[in-house]
Amino acid sequence: MVKYLISIPMTSENEVPDSYFDCGLDKTKVFVYKKHFSNKVCCGHAVDGAASNGHIEIVQILHDFPATKAVDMAARNGHLELIKYLQTHRNEGCTEKAYRSATRTNRFDILKYLLANNCCRIKIFFEDLCLDASGCNNIDMLEFCMDQLHTELTQYSKKLMLQKAAMLGQLETVKWLHEVKGFEWTSTMLQEVKCRGHNAVVRYLNAAGYCENNYDSLLVELFLVVRLNGL
Repeated sequence: MVKYLISIPMTSENEVPDSYFDCGLDKTKVFVYKKHFSNKVCCGHAVDGAASNGHIEIVQILHDFPATKAVDMAARNGHLELIKYLQTHRNEGCTEKAYRSATRTNRFDILKYLLANNCCRIKIFFEDLCLDASGCNNIDMLEFCMDQLHTELTQYSKKLMLQKAAMLGQLETVKWLHEVKGFEWTSTMLQEVKCRGHNAVVRYLNAAGYCENNYDSLLVELFLVVRLNGL
């Protein structure tokens, strides 16, 4: 069916019969649509859609048509084999969205492939990936993301990462961030974890002890309060 559809040429304006508009369809809108949505553009969207749903055979049929978001959409839905095909046979690459989708959906295999093959042609903000990974309950992926950093994490990012893991009740991640990476928490964070009923995390934080009492801690607490309340 796809092969048949792409074989049909787009109808030009003077080839549209008047009977086509008997139902009251606005001829002007049809021509505007045709002007901006050529066969090339529509098939490009089809490539993106096929990639999003993992239909590699459709992507192969539409090989001669451009795409803009194929790898991004394939990554979002976890289609690693399709990503490999796109990277091998096409040259559009992807955006940072593919990396973040892989991280947020806990697809460490996809994330490693994207990075190993330099799929993204623009700057990647690894600090954002670290924040995403901190909520996935996957220490291996979190450590991998942190290893990609070229600069030290900011104190705000450290607090947000620990906060995210704690809010989701991910005790092992909280332990790793504190014991291995030296991340600290604030009283505001502890209170929020209590409200969410993550008792194991609360017990761990209380046992480890609250250790921030300086001016920088107050600034971080204010930042977290604003973020938590959407201000």
